[in-house]
Amino acid sequence: MKRALFLVPAILLGFVSSTDAQVNLSSREKFASASIKGHLDKLRGQIKAKKKKFTVGYTTAMDFKLTDLARTTPPADLPKVASEQNAKAIPLVTKFMKGKAQGGAAAACDPKATAFDWRTKGKLTPVRQQGNCGSCWSFTGSAAFEGSYAIVNGKTIDASEQEVLDCAKNKSGTDAGTCGGGWYAGVFDHFIANGAHDEASVPYKGKEQSCGGSAGGFHAETWGYVKNDGSTPSPSEMKDALCKYGPLATTVYVTDAFMAYTGGVFDEFPDLPNAKTVNHGVTLVGWDEAKQAYLIKNSWGSGWGDDGYIWVAYGSNNVGYGSAWVLAKKE
Repeated sequence: MKRALFLVPAILLGFVSSTDAQVNLSSREKFASASIKGHLDKLRGQIKAKKKKFTVGYTTAMDFKLTDLARTTPPADLPKVASEQNAKAIPLVTKFMKGKAQGGAAAACDPKATAFDWRTKGKLTPVRQQGNCGSCWSFTGSAAFEGSYAIVNGKTIDASEQEVLDCAKNKSGTDAGTCGGGWYAGVFDHFIANGAHDEASVPYKGKEQSCGGSAGGFHAETWGYVKNDGSTPSPSEMKDALCKYGPLATTVYVTDAFMAYTGGVFDEFPDLPNAKTVNHGVTLVGWDEAKQAYLIKNSWGSGWGDDGYIWVAYGSNNVGYGSAWVLAKKE
C-alpha cells in the first residue's frame, strides 16, 4: 500500500469531505502513544491467535470514537417497510428498464464472474471523510446514488452529503438522520422528491445546519431492498443486484478491529448470533470469489483501510443486512 509521507491526524482533517491527505501508517504508529501501540499489539495478538486474514495499524479512523463514526440504524420494522417499499419499486423498475439493466450495466457486470469491481468501470467517486459526525447513512445512500447516476446517465456526479444531512426527511416527515445516526432510506426518498445537490454547491461541514430548501439537479427514479424483507442477501443475490443496479447501500457491524483495518480479508465475526446486529452504513461495490469477500467503500477517508476500502468476508460481521439499491432517473 503506497502512502505519501504526511502525518496528518484525522482529528485535524475534521469534516473534510473530499479525498483527504494520504498518510504513512507505519510512521503514524511509530510516533503513536503507548496506549495506541498497546491496543494494536492486543489486536494483532487476537488476530494471530484466531488465525484471521486481515492486518491492522494506526489508521486515521482511530483518531475518532467508534460511537461517533458508526451510527446507521435500521428501522425496527424493517421486514414490513421493505416489503411495502419493494411493492411500489419493482413495477417502476420493470417499466424503466423494459427488461434491460440500467444504462447497459449488465454488459459491464456479469454476476457469474469470479470477481468484479465497480471502480474499474469508472462509476465511483473518491473516498470521502465523514469526520466525527455519525452521518455514515448519508454517505452510504449518496455513494450508491452516485454509482447509479453514472451508470444510467454516463456522467459522474459528486452528491452533497451535507444537503442530505440538513434536509432529508423520512416517510413520517421527520429527519432521515442527524450526526447522531440515521437510515439511508430517507436519502433515496429525498433524491426522488427533491433531487440531489452537488458537493460544490453545498460542501460538507460535518455538523447539522439549517436546510437551504432549494431543489437539487439530480434525481432518483425509485429504490428498493435486495431482499423483500430487508434481510441479508446471499452472495449470489448480492452479485445479481450489484450487476443490475450498481453499487449498493448496506450495513456491517464495526468494531475496534474494523477501525484499525489496513488490509487483507476482514473476517472477524463469521457467525454473529443476531443477523440484525449492525451499526455502520457502507457501500458495497464488488466481490472476489478467490477471497470469498465483498469489496466495500467506506466514508472514513483514505487514511483508513486500503485507501478507504475494505474486503469483508461473506457473512462476516453481518455484512449485507438491509442492503438496498437505488435507480437514478435518466436525465
